[in-house]
Amino acid sequence: MNVIDVLRDLPLFTAVTWYLVVASQVYRDRMRTWSEALFLAACFFTATYALSDFYFFNADRVEVAANAARLSLTSLTLGVLFFFLFTQVYLTKMRRLYLAFLVPGMILIPILWTYSLTGLVSSNGTFLPQYSPGWFLWCSHPLRESGTFGNCTALFGHKIGPSRNAAPESLLLSPSFSSSGC
Repeated sequence: MNVIDVLRDLPLFTAVTWYLVVASQVYRDRMRTWSEALFLAACFFTATYALSDFYFFNADRVEVAANAARLSLTSLTLGVLFFFLFTQVYLTKMRRLYLAFLVPGMILIPILWTYSLTGLVSSNGTFLPQYSPGWFLWCSHPLRESGTFGNCTALFGHKIGPSRNAAPESLLLSPSFSSSGC
């Protein structure tokens, strides 16, 4: 068995694992609070991201690979968005202001589908995506600046308030993820 063959099938096992987490949360009725609902959405889109990667790596036509690559970016965007919202709600409490972060994500998805993928290159029986560097870097900027990677002050302009689940301040304000960039 070749390494490429393992890598082609690995996203399917990842997707099944994440969908099992989703099924477990639904079975246990763990979607009553905001943090549970946001965690459920984050797990679902992470599983969809892995499934779209499986379709991408096993695509036999350019059209299928292009749609799978776009779906992969869409799922990644929504997965990161919901993990970010889950983190904010888990560490503090739900505020209506947090729902405003859904708007840029929804605006970003049509932009990703229209401008991000510039082409596909066939290599050894699989496709390699070619992304527009400007849009790809612009879309990755929120990942570096978001609270998902520990710096909540870049988005909210304040430190996380006291909470029963709050992490120590030294973990939240890591100098490696400052607002000046990585």
